[in-house]
Amino acid sequence: MRVAAIMVLGLLAACRGREAGPSPDERGEVFYWWIESHQEPVWGECSDDPDLRATSDAYDNIDGSYIFYQVADDGATATAMSCETTAASSCVPRDPPLVMTVDGHHLVGEGLISETPYDNADCTQVAWLGQDLTDEGGTLAFTFTTRFDLDGPDCQMVEDQLAGTSSNGYGVDGCTLTVEGTAVYEDSRAP
Repeated sequence: MRVAAIMVLGLLAACRGREAGPSPDERGEVFYWWIESHQEPVWGECSDDPDLRATSDAYDNIDGSYIFYQVADDGATATAMSCETTAASSCVPRDPPLVMTVDGHHLVGEGLISETPYDNADCTQVAWLGQDLTDEGGTLAFTFTTRFDLDGPDCQMVEDQLAGTSSNGYGVDGCTLTVEGTAVYEDSRAP
C-alpha cells in the first residue's frame, strides 16, 4: 500500500514538473490534454441568425473533454487526433485532417470542419477549425477559432441576403467564433 502511494505521488510530481514541450523525446507521441476550463465563445462580425449562432452550442460542454494530437517524428508538425479512449492505440488522425506547425512550444493550424451548400444558390458555406495551442508543461493554453467562408459564384448574392435579413446587418463570409481555455497534461505513455 505504501509503495503504491509513493508511486502515485511520484507520477503526479512528474506530470506537474513536465517541461514545456513538445520535447525531442516526445516526438511521435500522442498527447492528450483534459480541458479544465474555457471562456464564453466570442463572435466576430457575424450575422445574428439563430441557426448560425447555434454553432456556438458545440462549445457549451467541452470542459472535461480532451484535446488529442500526435507530434511528428521530426517534431515539425503535429496532427489532431480522434481517440475513442485515452489510450494512444485508440487514436487515428482527425478526418478531415488538421495539421499544426510546431514552433517551439507553440502549435498552430487549421482544418476543414464542414461544407454546406445553400439550397437555392450555387454557393457553399465552408467552416474551418483553427487551433492555436501553447504547451506550458503541465498546462496547455488553447484558442479554437471557427471561421466561416462562402465559396461559389452566387455567394455575394447569398451574403447580401444574409446581411439584409440579419438585425445587426452582418453576413457570414469571414465570420469567426473564438473560444479560449486551459487544459491539463495527462501522460499518454502512462500505463
